[in-house]
Amino acid sequence: DMKEWFLGDIPLREFTIVWQSRAVLAERFAKRLFRRIKEEYGIALPLQDDTAPAARQEILIGQTCRTDILLQPHEYVVNATKYRLKIAFESIFGYELAWNFVTDSCFGRERQVLVNGDLFCGSAEELPGERGRCLTRHGDLRVLSNNIFGAGKNSGERMRLLHAVYRTYDPDLLLFQESSPRARRVEDTVTSELLRSGWREVRDSEARSDNFNPVFYRASRFRLIDSGYHVFSGANNFASKSLSWAVLSDRKCNRKIGVYSHHFYYTGDELGNRTRLQNVKETAELIGDAERKYGCPFVGGGDINCTADSDPYRLLLQNGFRDSFTESPLRMEIGTCHDLPDEPDSELGIMLPTYDVIREIPRYRKSVIDFVFLRGGLQAKCHGIIADEAMLAGTDHAGVWTDLDYKD
Repeated sequence: DMKEWFLGDIPLREFTIVWQSRAVLAERFAKRLFRRIKEEYGIALPLQDDTAPAARQEILIGQTCRTDILLQPHEYVVNATKYRLKIAFESIFGYELAWNFVTDSCFGRERQVLVNGDLFCGSAEELPGERGRCLTRHGDLRVLSNNIFGAGKNSGERMRLLHAVYRTYDPDLLLFQESSPRARRVEDTVTSELLRSGWREVRDSEARSDNFNPVFYRASRFRLIDSGYHVFSGANNFASKSLSWAVLSDRKCNRKIGVYSHHFYYTGDELGNRTRLQNVKETAELIGDAERKYGCPFVGGGDINCTADSDPYRLLLQNGFRDSFTESPLRMEIGTCHDLPDEPDSELGIMLPTYDVIREIPRYRKSVIDFVFLRGGLQAKCHGIIADEAMLAGTDHAGVWTDLDYKD
């Protein structure tokens, strides 16, 4: 005889797992929970999103239309009622804490018995070490740079995952690389989500409509003064190796600041190294001219396709660029690239990474090709690398963020 498992006083097999529609983290949680319950108890529960008619007994994931739980941005809440178990979260950190609690306490071998009216909650501030650091602002500005793997498959789901990351880390300036035409065409592009939530893309009049390396800024904080766009000379695939820059007025303190995003040529041969050196020279000329014209500091960078132990990196430093990692008293010491497997996840259709590549490893700077650079009156306060699950599943590059202060 098979043992009967209960959720509260109702058999577990009578429940349906329901996730918040169009919320990729909730969908991901729901399908992970489906697999967990099937492996642990041998029960395959029905799965559906909250646009379907309500079932009698439900496990509700995310802020569904039947959840009615108010959350702080980094909290999670688990609430047991007679006919529903509600698991709510909004950020990636809340998602991870909720998953740990639910799998340990509700659906683990040593699980506690849930009682009607039970309410459990926690905050992502409980996260230890490096990954909790992003919850505290360390300076006047936060800049986040990310190669979004725009030519990859399953772009819509991956872009929604990345947008969830950006909501969690809450930067003031965003630098993208590989924002390809394919990524811009999908229904749920990260660009369209950003525009709907108060961001603006710098669209210089000379920029191609398929600008791969755009700059985004919060319209509530910044006003655009000037901008530019440049396709790097020499070897260049699909004109994807380019530089976008802007000069902005910071409404918060009435200061000007420059920002730029670039992507250098990629091959590891002599042609590639020579081309990257030329990319550096053109970057130094363009940003140097804008810096002198407007008399303001600059922050920027991106995927330079080479490490700190390379001639192009050293040439950047020789031309007045400063690595925010080097200057930051607080910093995360892991790589920025990871592998993507050949096969996508069968349920979500997004690619799951191999985690060991990005974890802390000896000589980790050998696996960093994504940088944030400073010029002029800016001081780096904290430098982080985003290794959250949604980031790792969304692209083959970890995002890089830096908190900055203006120098007096």
